[in-house]
Amino acid sequence: MPKYAVDSKRQAMETTGIVNETPVWETGADGKRRPSRDQQDRHPETGMPLWDVEVKYVTETFGRQATATANVKVGAVERPDPVPNRSITFKSLVVDAAPRRTGLVEYWSAEEIDSFTSASGEVKSVPRATAATGKEKAA
Repeated sequence: MPKYAVDSKRQAMETTGIVNETPVWETGADGKRRPSRDQQDRHPETGMPLWDVEVKYVTETFGRQATATANVKVGAVERPDPVPNRSITFKSLVVDAAPRRTGLVEYWSAEEIDSFTSASGEVKSVPRATAATGKEKAA
């Protein structure tokens, strides 16, 4: 599956304000995979909890523009609380593209939230933290 790095500052995105825990995928007794109802997934290297931050952005297909929504899977010690309909940027944003019968499916992920715009228009940076301590790191 191809993976592409995306410049988060050039690909304008706005948050919808919706943030959900990323569930762990489990295999049931019937052999089928399904999302867990009570376990949150964690980043394999940092151990940080993973969150699905819903964003919207403009896409173009065959010269026609449309608004698309996507979930960006991102690690954060605490649940992110972005303001709806405001700009958001990510560190190390990537998209995986996978073929399906109906076209391509995109899976977005990022190392962390870089910054977001508050309701007052102020740009705020999200403090970086280590998963083990939850304490801020120097930028």
